Amino acid sequence: MAKTIEDLFVLIAFITDIAVVLLFFIYYNRCKNHKPLKIIIAYCLVSLLTNSLIEFISFDNVSLLYSYFTLAEYLLFASYIFTITSSKRFKRFMIICSGLFLLALIYHTYTTSIRSLDSVPIGIETILILIYSFNYLYEQMSEIDNTFVYNKPSFWIVTGIMIYLAGSFFIYVFANQVEKAVLNQFWFLTNVLYVVKNLLFALGIFIHVKQSNNPTPQKLRPYLN
Repeated sequence: MAKTIEDLFVLIAFITDIAVVLLFFIYYNRCKNHKPLKIIIAYCLVSLLTNSLIEFISFDNVSLLYSYFTLAEYLLFASYIFTITSSKRFKRFMIICSGLFLLALIYHTYTTSIRSLDSVPIGIETILILIYSFNYLYEQMSEIDNTFVYNKPSFWIVTGIMIYLAGSFFIYVFANQVEKAVLNQFWFLTNVLYVVKNLLFALGIFIHVKQSNNPTPQKLRPYLN
């Protein structure tokens, strides 16, 4: 029964990846000029390809494939947040951190014995992306404009990234330190969080499409005594 549920969420993860990509191309004319959305679609395509390779093709060194995906995931998530972040100082901080992360990932990949998952780079990636995400949300809360933060596509996409990375953090970090039977009991949660992430990505696309039809922002209505 547990195996059936796990397989179901793996299938749903594939389907939602495809759905997000199809949604983008269905509304391509309204999304083609929005660079951040293109980055998210690129991530979905890379993730879909990587998961397909792992699921259907046998690799002698699957940990190397995981390392490449970790690098791609980090670069795409960081690039997305970089494009929607307004602080130039924080952007410089992101560039420096990205360079250090790249060096750490290369060192870890080629100096660590073969393991099933690159837990250390994933842990570092998660911490960095969460820092970038919290900074973005702080910027949004600090801005004074006429648009509610939850009316912005980027809010839902960043929230999806945070839920997925934060929720699966400990599972990925301890993946190489616990017994496989124990890991299998909780691994399906990563797929659940992955599906939630994709649903929030889809919501972000829907909001962008809606706003492209009606570009007038929703105005704040202050409470007056």
